[in-house]
Amino acid sequence: MRPLRSTTCFTRPVGLRCRCLPKLKALLNCLALCWLLGVTSQSSRAQTLLTGVVLDADTQEVLSGVTIRLQHLPAGTTSQENGAFSLPVAASAAVDTLLLSRIGYTRLAVAIRSNSEAQPQRFFLKKQSVVLQPVAVHGAKLVERKYGVTSQKALVHFTDGTIRPGEAFEIAQLIRLDQPTVNLTSVNLFIAASLPDSATVVIHFYGFDGQRPTHKLGLPAPARRVAIRAGWLRVALPTLHATLPKDFVIGLAFAPTRSLIPYEIKLGGSAKSFARPAHAADWRVPPHHYRLYVTALVPSTAAPSRLA
Repeated sequence: MRPLRSTTCFTRPVGLRCRCLPKLKALLNCLALCWLLGVTSQSSRAQTLLTGVVLDADTQEVLSGVTIRLQHLPAGTTSQENGAFSLPVAASAAVDTLLLSRIGYTRLAVAIRSNSEAQPQRFFLKKQSVVLQPVAVHGAKLVERKYGVTSQKALVHFTDGTIRPGEAFEIAQLIRLDQPTVNLTSVNLFIAASLPDSATVVIHFYGFDGQRPTHKLGLPAPARRVAIRAGWLRVALPTLHATLPKDFVIGLAFAPTRSLIPYEIKLGGSAKSFARPAHAADWRVPPHHYRLYVTALVPSTAAPSRLA
């Protein structure tokens, strides 16, 4: 029985030690909290609050959105709508540099001391002057060139006798360009003699199948009232909104006039010409060609004009 009593007496101190352990933990937690509060209070006292207002140096207007930061510490802030800002500065840095920057202004660097209470300050930013460098734009110069039949110095002048006076008609000619273009500027037809009357002419653009004109190309058909005078009849063209193919047919549709329009023709040559009454659907190919050409703006480096 004695061994049992000895065992019972041995377990009592262990029970007493277990009941004291929660009180010990509570005491340690209290001490840790007091230490943390003391460190925080000391840290707060170790900071200086730097306050100020940022203004435009020329207009004296407040500047918002200015970035303010310390050069050697990560602390930073931004000025408000009224230009004011406040920035905590740690006392660990006895001397630092305050940097103020904003797009369009020269950055300002100000030396500060953080070991004493700072008074509100005013900071002035100067607008940054930007010197624009000249930009040289190099591009091919556009020149006006002629495409078609341009010669008018003939020993014998011929006019078209296949068109009757008072009849609406259309004449057309194949134009071959060096490259597709939208810069067509005019169509020109040589007139052998002047008339007292003017005439209405409509310009059409057609595709080409290798033999005759095909469908209209869907471009605007400008109508012009023109005076019939001896020499080159120039009809200015509006700006095109589509690219013309390299090979196309240009047509001049004339409204009826009391007198036959004396446009000049050229016998022979390689140009392809066409004609038809206004009411006809099919084109006929006459044995002559019209002294007709177009002008287009092309790069000065382009190949020479195709003339006949």
